[in-house]
Amino acid sequence: MPGTYASRRHATLQWRRKSFELVDHSTNGTFVQLEDERVSHVHRQSVRLWGTGFLSFGEPLSLENALKFDHA
Repeated sequence: MPGTYASRRHATLQWRRKSFELVDHSTNGTFVQLEDERVSHVHRQSVRLWGTGFLSFGEPLSLENALKFDHA
């Protein structure tokens, strides 16, 4: 998903302990919304992705820039 605030190597997904983990490597961070509907700003850290949620690379979440994930 191209975006003004996303970089080529913005973040990686890793499979760890039976779940996915997003690791942010970027300047602007990644916004993550999990099933509990809280939005977190992850910047050069990692977060475990669970359930259903949304990701936005480098800019706050909105309908135009959100990427949906579903990990059951």
